[in-house]
Amino acid sequence: MRNIMIKYAVLTFCLVSILGHTAYAGSSLTLGSQSGSPMDTITVPVTLESDDQLSALSVDIAYNPRELEFISVEIGPAASSKNLVSNILNNGLVRIGFISFDQMELDSGVVAFLTFSLNPEVEAQKIQVGLKASASNPDGKPVKINSHSGIVIVQ
Repeated sequence: MRNIMIKYAVLTFCLVSILGHTAYAGSSLTLGSQSGSPMDTITVPVTLESDDQLSALSVDIAYNPRELEFISVEIGPAASSKNLVSNILNNGLVRIGFISFDQMELDSGVVAFLTFSLNPEVEAQKIQVGLKASASNPDGKPVKINSHSGIVIVQ
């Protein structure tokens, strides 16, 4: 049952990413792709491209914990004016927030680096890592943002 829920969450993130991308092009948050071998530690960038004024982001990252282990998140250069908070909501889902108490805008570019460890038993495959984002402007009003999932290629 748990495996079905994880697959459903990843599928939902993928559909939202695909449908959102075709509907609006103002702002997007993209989880990069990376490759590695079993037992490797990999770092995946999260990149913001925006024509909007964004001052805060909330990002959910969904992954299969039988294939990947979340290790850490570090702030990227495009979000250096923000505070980074993260929380493992459950095994396979991490929430990341970029916040501050001023109205400084986020820059386009790499906002975060996610580090994962590949399970020693994982087989050669492409692993989908889901990303779903929400954003707000300096006035605290929601701003539409497209979310793009990433791929981990196990060699």
